[in-house]
Amino acid sequence: MAAAGLVLTTALLSGLWGNLFTQTLLVVLYGGLCFIYRRFWLIVLLLVGLLWGNWKHSWEKPIPQKGYVEMEITITSHPTLTPDGTYRYQAGKIFFTWGEVFHLGDRVFCRGHIRPYGTQALFLPREIVVKKRSFLLGWLSELSLLWQTSIVQNVPERHIQALLFALVLGNRTYLDYTTKREFQISGLFHLLAISGLHLALITGVLNICFALFLPKKYALMISCLLATFYTMLLGFPASLLRACLFLWGYALLWEVRPQILWLNYVALSAAVCCLLLPPSWLGIGFSLSFLAVMGIILLARPFAILFQKFTPFDTILGTTFAANLATFPLISWSIGEISVISPLANLFILPLFPFLLAGCFVSALWALFSPIPFILLSFLDHIWHAIAFVIHGLSFAEVLSFRLSSSITALFYGLMGFYLLWKLLSVPLSKKKKARKILFSPKNSPQKS
Repeated sequence: MAAAGLVLTTALLSGLWGNLFTQTLLVVLYGGLCFIYRRFWLIVLLLVGLLWGNWKHSWEKPIPQKGYVEMEITITSHPTLTPDGTYRYQAGKIFFTWGEVFHLGDRVFCRGHIRPYGTQALFLPREIVVKKRSFLLGWLSELSLLWQTSIVQNVPERHIQALLFALVLGNRTYLDYTTKREFQISGLFHLLAISGLHLALITGVLNICFALFLPKKYALMISCLLATFYTMLLGFPASLLRACLFLWGYALLWEVRPQILWLNYVALSAAVCCLLLPPSWLGIGFSLSFLAVMGIILLARPFAILFQKFTPFDTILGTTFAANLATFPLISWSIGEISVISPLANLFILPLFPFLLAGCFVSALWALFSPIPFILLSFLDHIWHAIAFVIHGLSFAEVLSFRLSSSITALFYGLMGFYLLWKLLSVPLSKKKKARKILFSPKNSPQKS
């Protein structure tokens, strides 16, 4: 299952974003490896994934990099409230701000100018007309907007508003440039993105509460349903969708959770995300999310064993180094630089971050109904100032940042994917050889017995 998910995910991503040379190289390497190990059904899966990715890529009309455009686009995010009172929208790789409210899934006709903005495109609209409303997802957008306006009304402090928007709703427009830059320099920008850590915290707290008066299995199922609703409320971001699929696998298969199940289910959930999400939704968050989880599954234990001789925090250090090693090249290529002190910064901040995250969730839920009490605001303020002080001190190490080229990044992940597929395909054969040796060894032979 893990090999199938890895092959399908790689083929889909290559079909969506890769050129002819990349796809040919993928077919030669992955197809040759599957042919050597006689996994012909994986070759068929590889070709199907490439065809599906290319069809998805050609299905969407190409968007010009700059200039005046007239086009129809589909809104792929909930309305995000900005500090100036307008709403920010995402439409694939395009983002823009507008004063009217649109919903996730709405089809709109736009006129305006497009400017390149990193890996995305900034759209400066002159006119936007709704062509087709999405009523099924409209109430989710309305509820998300209600939550955002309630936070603005019931939280007087601006920096606490920015915290709640960033850590609970994934809206980083309220954070100032200095804060975002310091998080980026210290290698902690991933903490500002809604990811599996948020969903694990929500599910864990809800599971503990429901388990007080319900059986554990039913408590976990209810917690998963509420976590799924939270994923829908945030507009199905790729990182949360991955975590939600992984969480449901944990809940449904909670009685058979050997270590091989995690790798199988992560690879399968990656393939499901690629099939469900349009190609424009497959951004940097999708890749970083899966790479971090794969790195933790494959490398956390060896790193923990390595650090066991030096520190009692071997598990935390092993997990941190594993996730950082798996995501370093992609972060360097996409953001522009990575920090050498990122593992050290994670070690200092991660023990405090769950308390900040829990306080933000409680405050955001409280803000839905009434103003947040002073004690809770003071708690958030003290923890945030402690974290900001450490991050500000670590941000002076900007000279230790470096950048990897796109060719090195592609080579790193290509070798890692080839090695992982080789290990997955060679495991059954090695087990069979080992079983034969044990079965026909002289010690277990019938003549000796």
